[in-house]
Amino acid sequence: MTQGALRLSTPTRRALGGLMLAHFGLIVAVKIATGVAGEILWMSHIGLLLAAVGLLLDSPLLVATALIDVLVLHGLWLTDCIAWMLTGVFPLGITTYLRTAGAATWAATAHHFYLVPLLLGIVRPRAVRTPDTLLAAIAVYLLLTVISRACVQPALNVNFAFGVNFGPQVPLLEWGNRQPGTIYLPLLNAFVAVVMLTPAFIFLRDRSQPSHRQLLRHITAI
Repeated sequence: MTQGALRLSTPTRRALGGLMLAHFGLIVAVKIATGVAGEILWMSHIGLLLAAVGLLLDSPLLVATALIDVLVLHGLWLTDCIAWMLTGVFPLGITTYLRTAGAATWAATAHHFYLVPLLLGIVRPRAVRTPDTLLAAIAVYLLLTVISRACVQPALNVNFAFGVNFGPQVPLLEWGNRQPGTIYLPLLNAFVAVVMLTPAFIFLRDRSQPSHRQLLRHITAI
């Protein structure tokens, strides 16, 4: 990974990593206390853990992988949550659990508000110039869906390992949800890789491209 791929000083990054790791510990405690330990495996929570460990170990690969994995997911979560706050309606149905959430649940879900903006500020574009971060992000989600399908009760539907149950249920989606795991999981991971993770990688990678104004200044300076 390219040197200087992360902003902020090393002590600051490690302090942030420590705080994020503590927040992940809070999430673990809340999920266990409320009897839904399987929800610890949500990509959102593991993304927080990856980012925290990456900052503590000074690993741009881990931090960038976490950002790719949660960028679109947290965008959808925030869209649903903010729409509910403003209109009382959950357009995507992702955050309906917030309607009855107590203080502990709100504390455990607070990373949805800060993780992506924080990582966007820390991760330099050069950290995602090569596809290893995209491949790592795809591998992480694949592993989590397989573990969720094998080890977590279907009622929790962690990482949508048993079906995509939010948004409009169009016929193609309903067909996919009815398929056995050996068919459904590859379809789910292919969809997430193409529709969520690859666009996130491209967006983050292309931030490293010089703007038209920068190009013009460079040309005129020659």
